[in-house]
Amino acid sequence: FNSGIKILGIPFGYKKTFGLSIGEPDGGPAILINMDPSISGERKIYTLAHELGHLLLHKTRYGEKIEEDSDIDKEEEKQADIFASNLLMPQEGFETFYEQTRVLGLVDCVLKIKRHYKVSYMTVLMRIHETYGFDKQKLIMKFRALYTRRTGHDFSDNYEPLSIGDIELTNSSAKDEIFSAVENGFSLQQAAFLLGITAGNIEEEYSWWITIRDSFSESFFN
Repeated sequence: FNSGIKILGIPFGYKKTFGLSIGEPDGGPAILINMDPSISGERKIYTLAHELGHLLLHKTRYGEKIEEDSDIDKEEEKQADIFASNLLMPQEGFETFYEQTRVLGLVDCVLKIKRHYKVSYMTVLMRIHETYGFDKQKLIMKFRALYTRRTGHDFSDNYEPLSIGDIELTNSSAKDEIFSAVENGFSLQQAAFLLGITAGNIEEEYSWWITIRDSFSESFFN
């Protein structure tokens, strides 16, 4: 990030922890992301936004010992979740997209929103719950039951429907999808993270992609 936050992605060797952040008192600011292949791209993006929330909202807490599952810990986790959710899905845009797609039914509505914003299905369900007041557990159970009935997937082992992690992120179709998302508000930093491109090279890669795309469009229509 331009603010000096370092980002490092490595496989932790286990799936329980998705990532962590390190504040200046502990040698940061830095964010470490678990790159275990079973963890979806959406989950990694959300973890990055969540840990950024901790660095911005709770920077005075680093260096202090806070017990896990304490009231303070739970409140800070909730605040970081809210920050991440709103950063990845701005409220006004989310509400507009939801109102346009809700007629499709819960499953297709959630899938379209998650693909549009590159977030997990659970992030979408949580935002629906928070915005419209639907019972959280009933909403989750209904989505999973309907999706399982349709596809047979049971959501085990961190399963993410239509995950961007299901495709090889270095191939051209994935690059097209991710760079197209940049044009709709997806950040170049997030694109670099998913494509495995350094922050110093992502702007050049994106500019070259635009040049190739525009050249193709002109030759096709002229």
